[in-house]
Amino acid sequence: MLKNFLSTITTHFKNTLFLLKMPILIILKYFETVYSKIEFSVRSDEKETKED
Repeated sequence: MLKNFLSTITTHFKNTLFLLKMPILIILKYFETVYSKIEFSVRSDEKETKED
């Protein structure tokens, strides 16, 4: 009985971890995209100031 209970908990825990991991990955991907856009705009700004 206890063994079944433990296995149920571990399975549930693994599923929860997996579900938590997905949004975290999505958020990281989003930040990566935003960061690269910001970096790109900063670089283009630097080019414009150098041309002046």
